[in-house]
Amino acid sequence: LGQLRAERGAGAIIDKRAIYLGFESIDLTDAAIARLDQVLGNGTVDQATPEPVSPADRPAPVPATP
Repeated sequence: LGQLRAERGAGAIIDKRAIYLGFESIDLTDAAIARLDQVLGNGTVDQATPEPVSPADRPAPVPATP
């Protein structure tokens, strides 16, 4: 977000709920969301079934201590 702020020449990024009066032309909300989606992903999770783990890949059980 800091990079986006610098690219747009903004002095700060402020939650728009804290703004009483402003201009739509300086609202970076959509650009900020798009940038976060690009960098972090859009929050969706791949619902594909995971591959089963073969017995050779499983860790050996830890013996119980008396």
